[in-house]
Amino acid sequence: DAARHADQAFFSVRRGYRYVPKHIFGLPTDAVLSGDVDPPKGVSLPSDPTQLVDALVGDLTRLGLPAPDHDLLTSHPIMNTQVLHHLAHGDLIAKPDITRLTPTGAVFTDGSEEPLDVILTATGYQYLLPFLDPELLTWKQGHPQLYLNVFSRELDSLYVLGFIELAGAAYTRFDEMAQMVLLDIRARETGVHRAELVALKRDDRPDLRGGVSYIDSPRHANYVHVDSYVAYLAELRDRFVWADFDAQSYEPLRRPDTSMTKAGASA
Repeated sequence: DAARHADQAFFSVRRGYRYVPKHIFGLPTDAVLSGDVDPPKGVSLPSDPTQLVDALVGDLTRLGLPAPDHDLLTSHPIMNTQVLHHLAHGDLIAKPDITRLTPTGAVFTDGSEEPLDVILTATGYQYLLPFLDPELLTWKQGHPQLYLNVFSRELDSLYVLGFIELAGAAYTRFDEMAQMVLLDIRARETGVHRAELVALKRDDRPDLRGGVSYIDSPRHANYVHVDSYVAYLAELRDRFVWADFDAQSYEPLRRPDTSMTKAGASA
């Protein structure tokens, strides 16, 4: 909005990032890179997605941005085509990190100073549960240490949804996490697989990063590799006989009613 409407707009970054186009070949980029959608006929994708994105985006230093300091998907991706568009057209001016603010603007690490009317800060966010005593969970780099990013390891019936970072669509993952909560509740109520799940939540520490060395930052402290995470949840669902959720065919498992007669149960 500032690039389109302001007399002059600046874009300040602390380090080099990778900017991923939202669409490639007219298709959603994440769907193409994950293999969910086939590229158009005649298009051959390299095995390293970094090469593909670099070829499509080009040298970012030509726009005044610092060169990326990491491989694609080892840091949270920036899926934004408009920033690069406005930088290329001169509507947005790249700047390095800010050294200090002044009464009328900002001074940058390259020594330049600009007068500014409005400063928008994009400094991230914190994972907080203000209604919960923080002593109830173990925290590391501002993140609660949850089994599969869902289950408390300390309290058997405490679950958290949404505290996950990954390079991909999140909403389907939230659904899968919710299924794990239901799976655990079912086990607790029926006693089926109960001991196994309690032991897993206490001791199981799978590699959910898929061997990827993510950037060492609080943002990536609980980062998971999408394919590895999805595969592990599917493995557990199969192990504890929990089919993929289907609203039309799903029938919850109920606690057996021991007061019923055999004939009554059959009826």
